[in-house]
Amino acid sequence: MRIIQTIFWSIICSFSIDAKIVSTLELNTTRIGIVLIFISKDCPCSKGNLSYINSLAKEFTDFNFVAIHSKKNVSNEEVQTYLQDKNLSFDTVNDSSLKLADTYMALKTPHAFILKGDTVVYNGGITNTTG
Repeated sequence: MRIIQTIFWSIICSFSIDAKIVSTLELNTTRIGIVLIFISKDCPCSKGNLSYINSLAKEFTDFNFVAIHSKKNVSNEEVQTYLQDKNLSFDTVNDSSLKLADTYMALKTPHAFILKGDTVVYNGGITNTTG
């Protein structure tokens, strides 16, 4: 049943998702929500938090985790090269047009959004540290 997460799906379905970055973006609809995490290959904070984000995805299996690589004009190949040794347990979408970042008003990377149904229940950083 794909009725839940309609905000996310109406936006993401308009994207061309390259098979090199994500073979299939298929969300498990029995899970209670989606965790969207905006990242960038050039952001030290994104780089420093990827293993922590991966551990969260493994711990909170009742959520779908999706990384959104958000940097203007970055090719799918560049994102793939960056992610090839990261062993992430969740899919990544390349948002090189910044449409998703603009829609969700992601201000930094990493920037997390937790969606339950059509409601954003969390919008903020990955940890409570400041840099």
